[in-house]
Amino acid sequence: MSKRTRWLLVLTLGVMVHLFLAIYVVAELSPFHNLPSYTVGLPPFGQVSYYTAATITLLEWIVVFVLWLLFAISLLREKYE
Repeated sequence: MSKRTRWLLVLTLGVMVHLFLAIYVVAELSPFHNLPSYTVGLPPFGQVSYYTAATITLLEWIVVFVLWLLFAISLLREKYE
């Protein structure tokens, strides 16, 4: 595995860990979705409401999908070079 592929894997796994934290925050806030003043801390975004946490989670799902796609392409390129 090349250095670039290894770093891509580390980056992907790191974003996935943050995604799982964001999913936990959304689950924690879901009973209070009608109360915009009820917030929870989500590093590095600070205090976020339910809708902000849900938006961050959606964007991170997209980023994780793209990173896994790039990682798979990188592995295939190494295999056939």
